Amino acid sequence: MERAVVLLKGNICTVPGCKKPYETLDHRIPWSNNGHTSVENLFPMCKEHNGAKGDMQYNTWLSVKDHQPRLPVDGGNERIVSEKDPAIQ
Repeated sequence: MERAVVLLKGNICTVPGCKKPYETLDHRIPWSNNGHTSVENLFPMCKEHNGAKGDMQYNTWLSVKDHQPRLPVDGGNERIVSEKDPAIQ
């Protein structure tokens, strides 16, 4: 299946502006949200963007300004953090 995805969608990370070669396939609709492991739902991504996206819906993640790093908070929800956040100092 990986070969079919790469042949159809390319071997570069599909995040807008990224020119890195793909290193993994990302579920646009996360597997945890009943996203299928299918050619239609898999897209090439670099590990950096795949890790930053985590288990979020792709379009939701893209809408987050500048793909800022996220930290888990109580209840398992994520929050955006900045370099000035004491949690990452």
